Amino acid sequence: MKNSNYWIGHFKANALEKRVNWALKPNIIPAEICAILSSLQAWQNATGCDLLKQICTDILVDEAYHITFQTERLTIIYDGKNNFSKGWRKIAYRYFFYATSSLVWFAHRKLFKAGGNTFDCYTRKMEHKFLRTLKKITHSAQIQLV
Repeated sequence: MKNSNYWIGHFKANALEKRVNWALKPNIIPAEICAILSSLQAWQNATGCDLLKQICTDILVDEAYHITFQTERLTIIYDGKNNFSKGWRKIAYRYFFYATSSLVWFAHRKLFKAGGNTFDCYTRKMEHKFLRTLKKITHSAQIQLV
């Protein structure tokens, strides 16, 4: 697990990266404007605009590190709980995650569909993300129990 100084250094260095060519002119068609809401991966797939794709990629690259950072923090919180609290939290996390994922799908389904996602595909992706994240959060606690 990384310490605070690592993360501060990473995010400062990341702010200096120049991954977007701001000289490009946007060429978003009206149909794309209707489809584009908030999901960056679906947005990338739904547009033909190079500038917009670069911006989405830049945000996604940065977001991956934020997710790692938040997962590490959740692990620290989870590790500090007793076995009873860990047990019910795993169940609560599942319901909260799927309720949130469902709300995101229903709020942004036009965009997801424009990006080539079906509800079944989206649900499988979310299941994979949930299991991977839960494994990371609970992994150190499982090692301690063995």
